[in-house]
Order: sequence, then C-alpha cells, then structure tokens
Amino acid sequence: MKAQENQEELERRLKSRVKELWPQIADEDLESAAAKQEELCRLLQDKLGYSRSEADQRVKQILLEIAGRPYL
Repeated sequence: MKAQENQEELERRLKSRVKELWPQIADEDLESAAAKQEELCRLLQDKLGYSRSEADQRVKQILLEIAGRPYL
C-alpha cells in the first residue's frame, strides 16, 4: 500500500510541476501522460515543439526535482 501512495504522490507532484511550467497543456492531456514518462515526452513534443532529446531531458529533470534529488 505504501508504494502505491508514494506513486500517487509523485504523480500528483509531477502534474502540479508540469502545470506550473507549461500552463498551456490541457488537464486532459496531462492526466493520460503523467503516469508514463514516454507519453509525457511525446506531449511536450506535440504540444510545445520540443525535440525528442529536449523533452527527455526536461522530463528527467522534473522527475529528479520532485523526488528531491538535484539534476546534474
């Protein structure tokens, strides 16, 4: 049960951070993408014009940020 709660908390924090950074992303799009790193990268590419490598880098940065680890 604890692992599920942790996952849900991370997803909630991820959604919140993505909405802070990119408010133009629709909630519906974010709901389906937040649980899957690959889908979130695709969303940044499709909606914001990021390249594949830019999207991967930004998603990894955000995931580390919300996990409380510095991004190197």
